[in-house]
This record gives sequence, C-alpha cells and structure tokens, in this order.
Amino acid sequence: MLSDFKTRLDAFRQKCRELKLSITAQRRIVFEILIQSRKHPTADQVYEAAIERLPDISRASVYRILDTFVRFGIIRKIEHPGVAVRYDGKFCHHHMICSKCGAIEDCPENYHNSIQYPKEISSGFKIENYSITFHGICKTCQNINIKRIG
Repeated sequence: MLSDFKTRLDAFRQKCRELKLSITAQRRIVFEILIQSRKHPTADQVYEAAIERLPDISRASVYRILDTFVRFGIIRKIEHPGVAVRYDGKFCHHHMICSKCGAIEDCPENYHNSIQYPKEISSGFKIENYSITFHGICKTCQNINIKRIG
C-alpha cells in the first residue's frame, strides 16, 4: 500500500512538472487526501480532512485546487444524478453506485481488466479517459432491508 502511495505521489509530481503547475503544500495535501481515501469524498469532506493537516487552508482554496486538478486531468470528478459530486484520485477504473444511499465504491480490480476500451475510435476520436458505472444496492442497504423484513 505504501509503495502504491509513493508511486501515485511520484506520478503527481511528474504531471505537475509537465504542466508547470507548482506543488504547493495545499495542493500536495489535497492530492494525498484523495489518493488515500477509498470513499470518493465530496469537496467538503476533502476540506474537513485538509484542515486537520493544514489548519489555515480555506474552503475556497480546496475548491479551486479540486477544479484545477480536474481541469488538468490529475483527478476525476464523479457526477451522477441524485448523488453529491465526488472526487477520485484514481483514473480508469469502474464504480458501483448504490441506488438507495448514493454510496460510491470502486469495482474490484479484476473487473478492470475484463472490459476492453478502444484507445482511438475509427473516426479519429482519441479516448483519454473513460467511466463505467454499475448501479445497484450496496451491502449495507441490503442488510437494512433484510432486518426490516425479518
């Protein structure tokens, strides 16, 4: 897990160098929060985690950093109807969204390799990223329904 964190942090640094985007303490902390989170946090959740590590960071700064990261392709913005906008530090993986509570989870790793996507469409459209989402009922909501019935 630590090596994955280091690899992703190194890739972040490299991407920022390529974009000539300075790596401020605020940007580094926001990125670290995103790659350490498995919950796909909202902007407010990122802010709450950021102020624990950097008490003088403003909510506006966190929102600007997230927007900058999305614009430059450093992170993904996950938007689905009826679910709060969330952010993800991982690219090119699939999500499962609970239709009852709106929870977002990553699909298991083995699903990622079983669905092929084209690098370029015959029309010349070059794919840079993709999103595949499965909708259903999470385990927690399933258990709540079982308890109500039983």
